[in-house]
Amino acid sequence: MPYINLREKFFVIVFSLAILTFTFGERLGASFGILGDENIYYLISLDLERILFSFGLDRYYVQRILPPFLVHLFAKITSTSLTVDNTVNIFCIFNVVLQVLTAHFWLLICKNLRIGINGVWVGFITLYVNYAILKYLPFTQVTTDMFAYFLGVLIVYLYLESKTFPLFLVSFIGSFAWPTVYWIGFIFLLFPRSEKVFRPEQGAKHNCGYILFPALFAFSLGIIYMKVLKPLYSSEAFSRGMFQFGAVKPLSGFLFLSVMAAVGYIFLSLRTLFRNGFALLSGDAGRKEILKQIFLAAMLIFTVKTTINYFSAISQHFNWNTFFENRLIFSISAPFFFLIAHVTYFGPIIILMMFSFRKVCDEIIKCGTGMILVAAFILVASLDSESRHLIFFFPILVPFAIKAVEGVFVSLKKMIFFCVLSLIFSKIWLTIGIHEFKGDV
Repeated sequence: MPYINLREKFFVIVFSLAILTFTFGERLGASFGILGDENIYYLISLDLERILFSFGLDRYYVQRILPPFLVHLFAKITSTSLTVDNTVNIFCIFNVVLQVLTAHFWLLICKNLRIGINGVWVGFITLYVNYAILKYLPFTQVTTDMFAYFLGVLIVYLYLESKTFPLFLVSFIGSFAWPTVYWIGFIFLLFPRSEKVFRPEQGAKHNCGYILFPALFAFSLGIIYMKVLKPLYSSEAFSRGMFQFGAVKPLSGFLFLSVMAAVGYIFLSLRTLFRNGFALLSGDAGRKEILKQIFLAAMLIFTVKTTINYFSAISQHFNWNTFFENRLIFSISAPFFFLIAHVTYFGPIIILMMFSFRKVCDEIIKCGTGMILVAAFILVASLDSESRHLIFFFPILVPFAIKAVEGVFVSLKKMIFFCVLSLIFSKIWLTIGIHEFKGDV
């Protein structure tokens, strides 16, 4: 397969697209803080040593410190003054470089999974022609999103290639760019890809988890929803604060239907994913290999947690219970609101994944227990209707989605149609502006 001949063209297109979007796309400009964390990242980049060792950082920002650290290091090496404009430009440079590196590892993943040339290009459209990359990333600039996107592609490549030590290293370092990286690394290290080739029908006769596990999980989710919603709803939380305006305000008349949609989504998706997955949990590793896997996975959690505790002085950014409660509320703003949000953020590939979900799961199952469990983790996380939180998870599933649907794109016309549709979903022409939104969206 001529991946080598394709690589140069691929890199040129990705690089050119990144330069164009960052040069001519709408930009937030120098008014940091409008979208949240940009001002903090700028301050860390500007005075890293004093903030880290004298003032101390919140735990949340310790887990985002890698990008501003690299900007700070780049400025020191090149003797660049970290003005606001220079900081924005350096972040842009890193974002462009990471887009090209993402393309490099995407081609390597395609080679590993034996994805055809048409699939390679459909994957390119999926990864680069969407709102997250074409519109939101150039608009915000000073963000950790592109680092998370790249890490998603890199970590799944290392898993597929069974590169254990690089996987450990990337999971550790990446945990300081995006908070959920080390949890995915933990699963991949604990259940590495086996040399044994798994087939979707392999565990059909051992399907005790086919109904039981998804049903128990969905039932538990329903109980959690009831527990969270009862005090919030009775205390009029929906009529004040963050749930007062716009799309985040739940439609009270459809609340029960929204909960049933979320619970049903989890039950049906996990049932398909685990229809024979439990038979794979035993794997074919020996005792020494299993002990090594457990040691590395535990060591990853220990080193990440220890490092975070060492560098963090406070933990005031948000309370985790409040965060998860908010995610649950966001997931039931309207029936299947989370799916609509993901389609608009990541593009029409989400629709194709829904209609080809069994095939996508088949491709995931072929890669073993680690990938099955990570996919389950992502499916549960996808209840969050703030799609940006899934920026690390999305590229992990893309290779299996493309492998499942590449047979659809047998003609150039279909690929062009998919590209045009993705471009429409990207809303690249949209003027976001910096004015406060009021009223209902």
